[in-house]
Amino acid sequence: MVYDEYKKIINRYVISSTSGGSVKLHKKPIALKSFEYLLLIELIGFSSNHNTSSGIDTAADAAVSAGNKKPRQTSGNGMKEFSMMKLLLDPNLIVQAASNRQDLPVVVKRWVCQ
Repeated sequence: MVYDEYKKIINRYVISSTSGGSVKLHKKPIALKSFEYLLLIELIGFSSNHNTSSGIDTAADAAVSAGNKKPRQTSGNGMKEFSMMKLLLDPNLIVQAASNRQDLPVVVKRWVCQ
């Protein structure tokens, strides 16, 4: 589900972009690793209706931050990419950061600042 949403966003903005750079559609394992990283650094999190038994395993998070590169396992039946997520920071901060970054692709800047 996360990867499908990612593909929709990339396809919508790459197709509609006639100038100003491009964005590469990454393969599913790479995109899901990035999703895991966003969870790890707490930019996104599980929505309030998420069952905590299938949520983030804090012991595994500690192992990842200590340098263990093995994928984090969840307890219970949870597959994180099928869980409802929410943004954990103010969207205005993202818009402000995107506006200030000179190295951000124009397509991404347009998507964030719309």
